[in-house]
Amino acid sequence: MLDDRVDRQMRQSSSKDQRRAATVSKGRLTRSSGNKIVAGVCGGLAEHYGISSTRIRWAFFVLGLFGAGELVYIILWFIMPKGT
Repeated sequence: MLDDRVDRQMRQSSSKDQRRAATVSKGRLTRSSGNKIVAGVCGGLAEHYGISSTRIRWAFFVLGLFGAGELVYIILWFIMPKGT
């Protein structure tokens, strides 16, 4: 019984890892044109790394509380090319 649960959990975690790996972009890091609120920086990072854009936005918000979030966002805005 315990072995069945462990096997089921291992299959679920491996399928989640496979889906995440399939969604991670292997290409160039670009700003998102579809998943954007201001400039698409958070959406582009989320699409590239296969993470939720909400998590990226919260990370920038928390960094903004310490004064670094806005600066990093603006730098990335100018460095990252616009995606298609």
